[in-house]
Amino acid sequence: MKGKELIIELAKLFDSDWIPCNQGNSSIWLEKKLDDKTLSINFTTTRTYEGFKFVGVMSAYVRFKKVEEVLSDLYKQHDLGYELKTIFTRSKRQENISEYEIKNVSDIDKIKDWITDSYINDIVPFFDSNNTLEKVNEQIDSLKKENLSSFVFAPPVINIFAIKGLLRTKDFGTYSSWALDVYEQMSVGKEDEFEGKSLRVLKELKNILTEE
Repeated sequence: MKGKELIIELAKLFDSDWIPCNQGNSSIWLEKKLDDKTLSINFTTTRTYEGFKFVGVMSAYVRFKKVEEVLSDLYKQHDLGYELKTIFTRSKRQENISEYEIKNVSDIDKIKDWITDSYINDIVPFFDSNNTLEKVNEQIDSLKKENLSSFVFAPPVINIFAIKGLLRTKDFGTYSSWALDVYEQMSVGKEDEFEGKSLRVLKELKNILTEE
């Protein structure tokens, strides 16, 4: 069994709006395109001689178009190879899932209940409770700083900067000043590295987001 065949079969466990995607055998995911965002569900697998084994965790991502549009060109311009995902979550881990080897289509029955339960109990609530940028910003404001990287996709500071700027939140001025100060300090002596490139992105992003 190859990755493409596996994800096509997994897609049959979901509604028809989910599109099966793969990059070779190592990366398989489902994608659903909506008007304002793209949702994805990723499966982490390890290749075996005859098939696959699943790590007992599913990941879910949301790519908001407005955030993607404002960051895409900046990342390319400054050679920052970030993925344009906005937020993410992971399902509860089930260790026993890694014991099952999926060699053919019938073997999917061994993990079917885990996939269905994780989707219903962990993934769907995440999508539903974060279906607008406004709700995402509320969640950001409710989290402690050390927990933001478990919700906002990397780099969290740049994504949060974009979200608050796009929404014209009351704290955008405060947050943007803090973020710029942090990266100013981080980029000293590292102007051509990640820190310096990120600082330039933030400066240009602020100019874009504060244009009348």
